[in-house]
Parts: sequence; C-alpha cells; structure tokens
Amino acid sequence: MTVSAPNPRLRRRIELAIRLASPVLDLTLAVGERLSRLLEHEDPDYVPARLPLDGESAPRSLRRERTA
Repeated sequence: MTVSAPNPRLRRRIELAIRLASPVLDLTLAVGERLSRLLEHEDPDYVPARLPLDGESAPRSLRRERTA
C-alpha cells in the first residue's frame, strides 16, 4: 500500500484558517472566563489544583503536625 504525498496547498490553507481563527478563539475564551467569574464569583464546588498543606483551609488528612 502506498501513501500519497501530503498536499502542500491544502496544508497552507488549513494553517491559514487556524491562524485567522486563533484571535477569535482566544477572545472567546477570555470573555467566557470573565463572564463566568461575574456570574458566579464564589464557586462552592471549586477545588484548587494543589491543596494547601498548612493552615485552616488544609484538609485534616494533609495538615502537618506542628512541633514546638
């Protein structure tokens, strides 16, 4: 089975379409992020990517014991 060579013209068209759509998609993401923060600034279900290991907000299982 032979594989056909990539079509350079098609590749340029696809790359151009991606370059043209990129600013619009970036703007859409930025507006969506701001809108979500305005509508629900306090999200009770939000879980940070990394949980703190010290302090009141740390889960009990992750809290470090303080030694004096």
